[in-house]
Amino acid sequence: KATQVIMVKEDSDVAGPDDLEGKKIGVQLGTTGDMYAGDIKDAEVERYNKGFEAVQAVQQGKIDAVVIDGEPAKEFVKQAEGIKILDEAFTEEEYALAVDKGNDDLLK
Repeated sequence: KATQVIMVKEDSDVAGPDDLEGKKIGVQLGTTGDMYAGDIKDAEVERYNKGFEAVQAVQQGKIDAVVIDGEPAKEFVKQAEGIKILDEAFTEEEYALAVDKGNDDLLK
């Protein structure tokens, strides 16, 4: 299981996914966060080649929030000042791997 989370400046008025309507949202180009953010009503989606570029943009006040995978978000928060991850997840996802039948060594 994985989650897409919302990152904002610590003093942001965005408290959850419903608050993203009409906001400027940063995403990493081609990610699931990019796909989901496009469904937010009246939101302007800014696409970045790298996740850290979106994080920098929210720090600089160029965008209101970032939608990004939860694990990288934790690392960005450790390294960047003035930003936080909201408690409520934006979405939840599941990952899976396919393994050739009979390849028990790889499966283990």
